Amino acid sequence: MLEDGSDNLVLLIGAVRRRLRPFMVAQCERFGYQPVEAWILFTLSHQEGLTQKEIGSILAVNKTFVMRAINSLVEKKLVERRKDGADNRANYIYLTPGGLSAMPTIREIFDSVEQHAFQFLTVHEKEVMLLMLNKADDGLRQLTIETPKNP
Repeated sequence: MLEDGSDNLVLLIGAVRRRLRPFMVAQCERFGYQPVEAWILFTLSHQEGLTQKEIGSILAVNKTFVMRAINSLVEKKLVERRKDGADNRANYIYLTPGGLSAMPTIREIFDSVEQHAFQFLTVHEKEVMLLMLNKADDGLRQLTIETPKNP
């Protein structure tokens, strides 16, 4: 084990995430977005008609955070809520024409952050990293969090 913890996956993934955040925030702010708004738009560009709960699950963020971001995107006319015909309580989120036209900018944000942050990796290393991170994410989605009981 290295003294700095750089061989611990949990610490290292956390550190990479914290180091990525300033780049993501800066790129989003250039175009007037919050990072969570960009994440939601990017997610909807790949899979429209998700519920707020599904978006929160995909992005691993809580429902209040997602709701605020969706409200902001609705105000900006980038997404819209549509009721489910069978269940009027359920809202599905879709990109509007404005949201569709914002996608080149959203892709530019993600491409710029990825290019800057991972410029030291080869194409093959990026492919392996994607494979491994997707496998870890899939596994973590299947786990349930158990809160330890105090003795």
